[in-house]
Amino acid sequence: MEAAIAASSHPLYRERYQRTRRRLGRQRGPKIAQIELARKLSEAIWYMLTRNQPV
Repeated sequence: MEAAIAASSHPLYRERYQRTRRRLGRQRGPKIAQIELARKLSEAIWYMLTRNQPV
């Protein structure tokens, strides 16, 4: 979660986070966007570690 919070303020991920927050925030609350960003980051890290290649 800490990485998702830091990534949400980074310019590279900010637009995606804001878009997800607008889309999901109305239905299920704004924290869902942070959870989704954390899940996406963990999937990318898992992919890089298991295949020894960047995404």
